[in-house]
Amino acid sequence: MIKVLRLFFRWRFRVRRTISEPQHKVWEILTNTKYWPVWGPSIQSVVPSDTKIILGTRGSVKTILGFHVTFVITKFEEQNVWDWDTCGLPVTGHTIRSISPYSTEVIFDLPVLLAPYALFCWMALHKLNHHASMIEMK
Repeated sequence: MIKVLRLFFRWRFRVRRTISEPQHKVWEILTNTKYWPVWGPSIQSVVPSDTKIILGTRGSVKTILGFHVTFVITKFEEQNVWDWDTCGLPVTGHTIRSISPYSTEVIFDLPVLLAPYALFCWMALHKLNHHASMIEMK
């Protein structure tokens, strides 16, 4: 069943926004799970809760609806892109690119089948833009 569903997850579209922060800072926020509940409107908590993801990182997120969803990082290119599968399906891709020293474009791509989830992606981009300036990097 998962193999069949994966076929339908190939057709994807993008939601994007420019964030007024440097690429390295945006990347840190996107790839450190302690920040996911800050910018991810559907995420209440993450296990592991304070880790920098890499290819193969596994864990689970507790959604705002109270249920847990497992994930694995399936693609990871430092300072560029990370994708994940949740419940065995390829869901959101996360890509960033530097526009200037203090401006970064963030792109979320997701399957057409999950089009309603684009609203959460749009909200996440707005929350990311809002909170990025307030997060202090070590």
